[in-house]
Amino acid sequence: RQLADLLSKNEKIEDLQNSIYRIAKENQVQPKDFFKILYQIILSTNRGPKIGPFIEDVGMKEVAEKIKRNL
Repeated sequence: RQLADLLSKNEKIEDLQNSIYRIAKENQVQPKDFFKILYQIILSTNRGPKIGPFIEDVGMKEVAEKIKRNL
């Protein structure tokens, strides 16, 4: 939910990448596991390209909506 809210704010990509790590740690989730979850939601796979730029390419709003639908 935190990430979906963050994406709605159109944060800079560099900040987004750092925020993803921060959100994972704040929720006691290993970053690699958090990335797997994100890739599952966005791509239906466990791996993918660097997440920050990829989210920018897909569209922050679209990714935020996908995350909210999968909560």
